[in-house]
Amino acid sequence: MGTFWQDNRYAFRMLRKRPGIAAISVTTLALGMAGNTVIFSFFNAFFLRPLPFHEPDRLVDLDETSPRWNLEYTGLSYPDFHSWRRQNRSFNGVAAWTAHGCTSSFEGNAERIQGAWVTHDLLSVLGLHPALGRASTSPTCRSLRLSLYSSLPWCRWLAASRPAGRRGSIRWWRCDVNE
Repeated sequence: MGTFWQDNRYAFRMLRKRPGIAAISVTTLALGMAGNTVIFSFFNAFFLRPLPFHEPDRLVDLDETSPRWNLEYTGLSYPDFHSWRRQNRSFNGVAAWTAHGCTSSFEGNAERIQGAWVTHDLLSVLGLHPALGRASTSPTCRSLRLSLYSSLPWCRWLAASRPAGRRGSIRWWRCDVNE
């Protein structure tokens, strides 16, 4: 242990004699630590932290493949999804979604947003509840145009006020906002 302290005293004496080398050493150590922190933060956020859903270890993603065309993921057709849902004996719930972009306007403010077409029970399968409004629980809601927004568009469009009773549109469908 005595040689350890001697080595440290000698290292600090040499760094004090040459401040340029000391600055380069400290900068190199700081950049190395910062890079390590950034990489770990990214890895932790995307690979180590569990998904923000109720019982994320019980969620399953089902896809179809097409070996004939050398496609690993081809998505799932709507008729196939309904067939899988009808024949389901293993899962508590089956829901589907597909991402899409659209233009949404609310009280004259048009904006390009990223959205998703979802089945009526997606939120219940994921164990989520909307902060405002209601989630659709009826499988017969085909004729209804239900939309689900994140809080970010509401905050921009309504300055965080309550949206109930207001009108807007998503693509070409008119919609009323209910709570």
